[in-house]
Amino acid sequence: MFLHGWLSNRAKLSMKLLLLNLLIPSFMFSLELTYTSKSYGEHSLYIEASTLIKNKNYKKSLETLSLCKSYSKCQLLLGYIYNNGFSIKKNNQKAIYFFKLALEAGEEEANFNLATVYIEEKKYKKALLLLNSIEYKDGKTYYNLGLMYLYGYGVIKNSTKAHKFLKKSSELGYIPSSAVLNYVEKNLF
Repeated sequence: MFLHGWLSNRAKLSMKLLLLNLLIPSFMFSLELTYTSKSYGEHSLYIEASTLIKNKNYKKSLETLSLCKSYSKCQLLLGYIYNNGFSIKKNNQKAIYFFKLALEAGEEEANFNLATVYIEEKKYKKALLLLNSIEYKDGKTYYNLGLMYLYGYGVIKNSTKAHKFLKKSSELGYIPSSAVLNYVEKNLF
């Protein structure tokens, strides 16, 4: 009886350990699935809102984006809508708020968007800092830097630097820079 009781206690302990080993990974997997499905849900809302914006259904896109305000890509779109005043009153302060949130979450594009708002508000030094801090500059970034040097926005006018940035922008395929680059080459060099 004693041996039988000891074996069954030991067997019970083994069973508990076995169950615990089986349950912990499934619990972790379940947490992972919950997190992933939450992320997937937010990303799905972002895709839906993007499509609504492309179709110029801004009111519906705002409703959709209000469901995923904590997702960085949704924050970018909210900033975009507020910055452009699509179906709402243009509000650069809200645009700045959402772009900063997205930037804090690691969205590189928010850097450029925030700089664009600062340029609109004539806060050129802030814009210049942001544009210069963008690690992988694209045509739009070089274009804005070129314009800032061309017109002296927050910097001393410098047609050589303007030309350099506009040329780089044009090489990267940003179409608006070509016309400005042609003007600079014809009139300033």
